[in-house]
Amino acid sequence: MEAPPQKTHAHFERIDEHIRTELLKARESIRVCVAWINWDKYSTVLLQLAERGVKIELMYNKDNSNGQILPGPAIDVFPISGIGGSALMHNKFCIIDEKVVITGSYNWSKGAVMHFENIVVIENDFRLVKAYLHTFEDLKHHYFYKRLTYIKCGCPGFRGSCRARAVHIVVLEPESEPDEVSEVHLYQICMRHLHVAHLDKRHVSHLLRNIGLIDEDHYCWC
Repeated sequence: MEAPPQKTHAHFERIDEHIRTELLKARESIRVCVAWINWDKYSTVLLQLAERGVKIELMYNKDNSNGQILPGPAIDVFPISGIGGSALMHNKFCIIDEKVVITGSYNWSKGAVMHFENIVVIENDFRLVKAYLHTFEDLKHHYFYKRLTYIKCGCPGFRGSCRARAVHIVVLEPESEPDEVSEVHLYQICMRHLHVAHLDKRHVSHLLRNIGLIDEDHYCWC
């Protein structure tokens, strides 16, 4: 069976209508990642889709402009802080059913309709979808990282165990051929005194392919 054809459309007028039209086509999932969102305008369609069983994930810049967002229990929200200072989470994209990407200059905000803006709707370009999915998941990790309990080193020292913060590092050995089996090592490293502890070793099949380090379409049409 052949892969479905790729389709690309650009829109410069009535952009919010085109966005809602694409959202209403969703059957499984919607991932929205925009700096600002007009909840009054988009809440009805998103809540309607959530009630139909569509998984909704909403990611936006953490600031007062987005303070009115009051999602239902079926919508996961991720207010993203910038990396530092006044930095913004300034992405503008949406992924629908892991096959459609909406992106462009248009913010989903109240004032966006007053500007000259654009969106592009790309369908069935699965390499592109994969890239946007990676970015979305990276931002989720950034969101959860700030809420994690810090790891303590715990290595024995002169006055008891080390209480400095530590990080976990994963080291991937080259895959064996042709089985695609990776040897994975987990280390803990103290951020202050550089204590190193080897925590675990495992053999994992097809790891590089599954995490996207081997570049290929992850949809099979056969």
